[in-house]
Amino acid sequence: MSVWALYLLFVVGILLSLLLPVMLRWLKEARDTSNRTFGDIWPRVWAFIWPYVKIAISSAVVGLALVIVFLAANGSADKVAWYNAIIYGFGWDSAVQKLFTK
Repeated sequence: MSVWALYLLFVVGILLSLLLPVMLRWLKEARDTSNRTFGDIWPRVWAFIWPYVKIAISSAVVGLALVIVFLAANGSADKVAWYNAIIYGFGWDSAVQKLFTK
């Protein structure tokens, strides 16, 4: 696996980490029968997603640091399975979210 493929798999893990809480909240709100109008949902969705979009952009940029640290610690991109790279990205972003959110 190349370094770029490793980075892309890290980013996939980061995106999974970001989208999981969004999907869970959407599932909870889909069960709410009191507010079913189409026009009301988009401002609420955008207000909920916008902080995650900012975190995703910063996490993707900081994901480069993950690749650098991984390679500096004598990690080899050829020896990493694709699923481990996704887990590394997921763990990285979960740690970043816990450190930098309220």
